[in-house]
Amino acid sequence: MRSLCLILALILLCGAALTGCGADGGRKAADVDADALMQRMQEAATLPGMLAIRTGDERQERGFAAISTLSFEKVEAFSLLYAADGSAYELAVISLKDEGDVEALKNTLKAHIDSRAQTYRTYSPEQAPRAEAAVVAAHGRTVALIMCDDNAAVRAVFDQAF
Repeated sequence: MRSLCLILALILLCGAALTGCGADGGRKAADVDADALMQRMQEAATLPGMLAIRTGDERQERGFAAISTLSFEKVEAFSLLYAADGSAYELAVISLKDEGDVEALKNTLKAHIDSRAQTYRTYSPEQAPRAEAAVVAAHGRTVALIMCDDNAAVRAVFDQAF
């Protein structure tokens, strides 16, 4: 009986090692549901009326192109919220097919932020500080764009998902 228990314990330990389970239960960045994460991020912020584009929408490629010049073919899942009134509020969660594309995506999102900030400085100066304070964050193959008044709270929700 004792040897049977020892064998079962060894099987369980080997199984856990082979599946890569750790403190996070083995969850990887690509395993995160972009839409569900976006919902939690949205709940952490005070936002005006927002419009949404996500993977599967007929406007998905055009919506993604509005925030990034990276090829949409590299995207596994995408969820974007933007202010209906054109103010400086945007939230995006993008999961890529290849983690090697994360830096390129982050760079295009930062360029988008710079462009938005410049536009607001010219046409709506009161919106510029919000755009200038926007954040790009990443975990594994998942990247977030956060532009709102509650960047830290929204970023915390994003980070906690991993």
